[in-house]
Formats: sequence, structure tokens, C-alpha cells
Amino acid sequence: MTNLPEEANTYRVALLIGVADVDTVVAWADRQIEAAAIPANPLINVSLGRSSPLSVLVEHLAALTGNTKDVRSIKKAFAMVADRVRNNSIEVETAVTNCYRFLRSEDLLYHYEFLIFHNLENDLSLIRDGVVDRDRLPQLQAHLLEAIESIQEAS
Repeated sequence: MTNLPEEANTYRVALLIGVADVDTVVAWADRQIEAAAIPANPLINVSLGRSSPLSVLVEHLAALTGNTKDVRSIKKAFAMVADRVRNNSIEVETAVTNCYRFLRSEDLLYHYEFLIFHNLENDLSLIRDGVVDRDRLPQLQAHLLEAIESIQEAS
């Protein structure tokens, strides 16, 4: 049995940080509708939201979650980030920036499990500003992957 609110929030976060696409989220919603006796209206809206603005899709997913600050589902979305970084389908700079901005916008940046993202963003800023060379990006990538692995283990 799936945990619909948790999965909805995982996909909401994944959309916001750029590691899930609309087609994947709509396909997930379609599967949930098929499995449900009476699907929730926001789930139907997600299923029909292929051409909706991203913000509207995110709102429908948030309506399904009950708790948009659910740490467990955020960790699952961050695991998607790690997978995308490992297979080089997202650059480390983008991954760090998107995770940092998400945590800041959700007022979770100083949550004890996500504090490391403050340091990762600082390290990225030093690279971006030319204080340290771009040859430090592989080290930043390693730190990002270690951080995500660490927060997964803290469950």
C-alpha cells in the first residue's frame, strides 16, 4: 500500500528542485487514480495537469500532502537529486542551488538534518565568485552526495 500524502510531497519537492518532470508526476497520479476506489479531487487535477503551469501542479500536490514539511518525503526527493547527479543528468551547481533555494523557501534550511546545505551553498558561492577554482566542483559533488547519503541514514 502506498502512502499517498508522502508520495505527493516527494513529487512536489522533486518538481520544485528540478529532478522530476510533469510527465512522470502525471503518470504517478494516473496510477494512483487507477488504484483508488474514490480518488481525491487534487489527484484528479494532477492527472489532468499536463499542460498546467508548474505552480498549479505543485499546489495540487501540496493539497494531497497534509504536511509539506514532511522530512521523510523531502529526503526521498533529495535521493532523486543524488541519482541525477551520479548519472550526470543534473550539474552539481544546479543541484546545490535548487536544494538550497527549496529549503530556504520552505523555511527548512536550518532544520538540523538539512544544515549541511548552507555549507554546500557557501562552497558553491566561493567557486562561482572565483575565490576558488572550478576544479573544486568534483569535491563539491562528493560532499553533496555524502550529505544526501548522510541525511538518508538519519531516518
